[in-house]
Amino acid sequence: MADEKAKKAWAKKHGLKEQTQYPFCVHEITGRKCKHEYRGICSCGPSIDFCTPPHGDHESMWLKDGKPHVFVSQPYGLSHNKLMDILQYCEMAGLELTITSYPAWYYPGHVLFLEFRAAGEKPTWEGYCGFIMAERGR
Repeated sequence: MADEKAKKAWAKKHGLKEQTQYPFCVHEITGRKCKHEYRGICSCGPSIDFCTPPHGDHESMWLKDGKPHVFVSQPYGLSHNKLMDILQYCEMAGLELTITSYPAWYYPGHVLFLEFRAAGEKPTWEGYCGFIMAERGR
């Protein structure tokens, strides 16, 4: 169950609005346009097969100034292999990933908070403790 109060507070703090139109494509964060051809199969990148990163759960797209800005996934856990799949996806897609436990609003304390954004964009976790950050080229 989602903590709607925490979700709204996070969105307000960062000037974000949840995208309600589905499907959404994480690659739109980097300026690509997707046609959402078939069941989440992506049409916007030459080597990217799906519109969302692998192993996601409780996913949402967040807009800033009306444009896709941050993609959030809140899985219950990640194995080494799943994390490697996600990092490889980020590398191919030109995305940066931040993993924290806060401000997860879906079952807080039991899920991770994965934030995907365009390379070079400031993460929303700044000022929080306990994060893992993966940037392209690192």
